[in-house]
Amino acid sequence: MQVTLNGTETYKLLGWSKNHFTKQTKAGRIEALKKLGIQVLCVEGRGLKAMYDLDIPNAFWNHLTIPNMHMNEVSARYLEWKRTNDVLVDTTSGNQIILFEREVADMFAEEFGIEMETARTTIKRIKKTLMENDYLYEDDGRKMHRFKRKKNENWITGDEAVSLHLSAKLKWKRFYDKNAALAQRINHEWDRAPHWLIQDEIKEFYFQGLATELELKGGVYKVAKLMRANQNFHDDIAWAKRAFLESNDMEMVRDELANRQAGYREEKAKREQEIKELTEARKAEMAKERPSWKEQEALYKQFQKEKRIGDIHRVHVLESRLQPNLDENKGVHMNVVSH
Repeated sequence: MQVTLNGTETYKLLGWSKNHFTKQTKAGRIEALKKLGIQVLCVEGRGLKAMYDLDIPNAFWNHLTIPNMHMNEVSARYLEWKRTNDVLVDTTSGNQIILFEREVADMFAEEFGIEMETARTTIKRIKKTLMENDYLYEDDGRKMHRFKRKKNENWITGDEAVSLHLSAKLKWKRFYDKNAALAQRINHEWDRAPHWLIQDEIKEFYFQGLATELELKGGVYKVAKLMRANQNFHDDIAWAKRAFLESNDMEMVRDELANRQAGYREEKAKREQEIKELTEARKAEMAKERPSWKEQEALYKQFQKEKRIGDIHRVHVLESRLQPNLDENKGVHMNVVSH
């Protein structure tokens, strides 16, 4: 966006006072504008009467959502990612990987040649502010099962990560289907296994079973969730651009954004309180429906018994499938001996 501003409009753009602006040299003002990512095309005149031809990039408008934070390469890059919802990395097959925020930070650190911890701190601070001001939401439809081979190694990426994700989804489905079938044997009214009945199984499968089945025993497993910029974020950036073009008054724009963010925080707090109350009410309702501790213990024992019976049955089925091959091999071995 290219604009022409006078001295007063320029010091408001910088967030300075009139007194501070007049004390700075022309070179100092230009350098301050550059630090905001603004390209200075031309300056004519002196002091408050000077006219500044400026080119203001998207990074500047994105950064208005993070008050009281200086722009740097990482912050500009991260906010642009959020604006375009592009926190994904394409693999060679055209599939996509959902990255953890730390992976994003490390990628930027390598790109800009800075310390990883510096990039991580910057992104952590930005994300915290975006969350507080209700600029982000969790996309429930975009989650990914991610794995490490060892605790101190990087997360697996590329097509292997996509393959593991798809395998993990299938194994979780089989896990719940199997437990639902077992639960129905002890209560035909259950269409799925109650959480209280299989919570130990869920923990065991999450922390050990899944990785073992995927031949990643000793590794790390975690679900990556995609955090997208919501409509508040996009609306505020669009409004700021329009309002500034109409007024050339960045002081007014910043004040209004602060008011909007205060409103978002208030709405977010109310919404979270409502969710908390609904969750507590649901928990109370479920507690009433839940059997007594004595009944739970009896049902759990019965569930474990059905599970053991199911395991034994699966072994027998497997053995019956293998038996013809075993008999065939035995016959071949006997024929060799008889010769």
